[in-house]
Amino acid sequence: MRILFILASDLVYKYQNFFTINNGFAPLSLTTLAACVPEKYNAKLEIVDEGMQRANYDRKNFDIVVISCCASSSNRAYTLANYWKKRGAYTVIGGVHATLCPDDVAKHADTTMTGYGEVVFAQFLEDFVQGAPRKVYNPRYDSCWLASPIPRRDLIKNIGYYFKNTVVANRGCANECRFCSIGKLSNGQGIRRPIGEVIDEIRKMKFKKVHFLDPSPISDMEYAKEFFTALIPLKIKYFINATINAAQIPGMLDLMRESGCFEVLIGFESFNPQNLAVENKKINNIGQYKESVESFHDRNISVLGSFIVGMDNDNEDDLLRVPELVREIKVDLPRLTIFTPFPGTPLYDEYKSQGRLITDNFDYYDLTHTVHRPKLIEPTKLQGIFYDIWQRSYSLKYLVERVSWQKTNRMDMMLQNLYFKHLGRKIPKTINYV
Repeated sequence: MRILFILASDLVYKYQNFFTINNGFAPLSLTTLAACVPEKYNAKLEIVDEGMQRANYDRKNFDIVVISCCASSSNRAYTLANYWKKRGAYTVIGGVHATLCPDDVAKHADTTMTGYGEVVFAQFLEDFVQGAPRKVYNPRYDSCWLASPIPRRDLIKNIGYYFKNTVVANRGCANECRFCSIGKLSNGQGIRRPIGEVIDEIRKMKFKKVHFLDPSPISDMEYAKEFFTALIPLKIKYFINATINAAQIPGMLDLMRESGCFEVLIGFESFNPQNLAVENKKINNIGQYKESVESFHDRNISVLGSFIVGMDNDNEDDLLRVPELVREIKVDLPRLTIFTPFPGTPLYDEYKSQGRLITDNFDYYDLTHTVHRPKLIEPTKLQGIFYDIWQRSYSLKYLVERVSWQKTNRMDMMLQNLYFKHLGRKIPKTINYV
């Protein structure tokens, strides 16, 4: 049995040559599924990440082709499925988009796999061998606990990720931000791996620097504390997502630092209190932002900040001030995105019913294209503002300043800032699909 796993590309995440590699860390979806293939099949497995490597499909044949996609790469996934069907392969599409829009995916794939695929992938293979694969696999689990195999990282050894050593402990999220698809994937709860399982994985792989992909680890406080405590004996350094309220929890930042945390990604989302109130954000002013960032910096933890532009209460003047406000609160690396109602979410249905979507072409749902009509800014104007604040945020002046105040993490911050400066070359200045 020969199985090919593909991570489909989109407009931004698309390999062209060595100088346009588009991702810093290794995703876990395909390597985890590959680890679920039973040895009894003696299967030959390959992984192609289209954002990181040039694919040459014409010279090889496969029995099964498994494609993972999000909204912005869904059209590419459908093209791939059609191509491989013509080549005689059985096609499976999974990932975020398949989970949120299974009916749409089912029109193109032989099998649609929703949710966390490792729950059912071995069963799918058994059904395939027996000649009776199901059209849809919708894994069910009654607990908030979900064990997971050690990913097949050997299958990506020749892919040039900045971080190959990605790990996940809690893949769910209890928050209910309207603009995020993770809450719907996890049904608004934490999906926790047994802590001993995660610790064993890190020990076996002998990682000394780890990128945890947990979307919101602090949202499950007791699990987070137990997990961070279990990391201390490993003496690793790690980068993880966090909510800004971590700085308000007594002892949390000290525990994170003691367990090896050196970078966090925080979803500030907006400087506009009205936007944050809509999303039930309790910490919602620049003074609180500055204090929280300073608390991380006091422990030599660098702060990467996520900011969304184009929410309903944004106006042009406020958005144009974003680079200076990011500088004021001393975020070490800003990550900028355009507000995007993802298909399959209630927010998408709301905007569609209100006639506020300007395109149904999911190619543009990649967080760098304006696909909706904000209340206070014209879509074309928002796109131009986004381009402007991205270029200013990664100007040489601001980049050098952010790197200069680093005490222990200067090289890493410099490389990541340069990476995002490079990505800015693909940001469109305008849109032509209004």
